Amino acid sequence: MKALLVLLILLSFASCSFKSDDGGGDGSGGSNEGESNQRETNENESNENSANDRRVIDLDSDLLKDRFEKENGLDPFIADIPIVKAKFLQNYSIKAVFEDESTFEIDT
Repeated sequence: MKALLVLLILLSFASCSFKSDDGGGDGSGGSNEGESNQRETNENESNENSANDRRVIDLDSDLLKDRFEKENGLDPFIADIPIVKAKFLQNYSIKAVFEDESTFEIDT
């Protein structure tokens, strides 16, 4: 049983790494017509995308782009998180009238 399991694992590795030697495809059974043009287009797009990515990169993940932070004198490596202030009610009581379920009072 172990030998069968090992054999299946080895066959799955071999089948996933299959590549043909004739250059007629990438091993997936499809033809490669038009693939060279598509590869060139993809390379051009990736070069443009990498240039665009440099402009919109955000290293500290504070949703402010590094370019914006540098222009405004902020540190692009430290997150600029807004200060959140919250006030909680203290010393209050809730008065409920059990006869009328829609009426209650909050006394502060």
